[in-house]
Amino acid sequence: MNLNDNFESRHDQMKAKFSEFHNEHPEVYGWLTQFTFDLIKRGYENYSIDGVLMRVRWEKDINYNRDTGFKINNNYSAFYARMFMEEFPEHTGFFRTRRQISLMTPAVNREELTPEFFEEL
Repeated sequence: MNLNDNFESRHDQMKAKFSEFHNEHPEVYGWLTQFTFDLIKRGYENYSIDGVLMRVRWEKDINYNRDTGFKINNNYSAFYARMFMEEFPEHTGFFRTRRQISLMTPAVNREELTPEFFEEL
């Protein structure tokens, strides 16, 4: 995604970045789905998407190659939660979601901050 893309809302920008990340790293959604079903099998009726994504991060770093070259942006959690519940409608509401304010926020003309940005400080 580059700054010249025409987005109407901040949501459109974040969704484009999420889609790009998801296409490059589909294994993240695979782990998220696996760990979510682990929770459902244990009797949980709802859980935090952030908690599941923290486990994905843990598993990626501990059980796989820590230097996979990607980090999971916290902005993606709402998109993953909605994706899971859309794919598995019988579990709608498992992740509690809020109204996405970014739908009503104009697009910003700034690059997303990456870990490299903070290394330069």
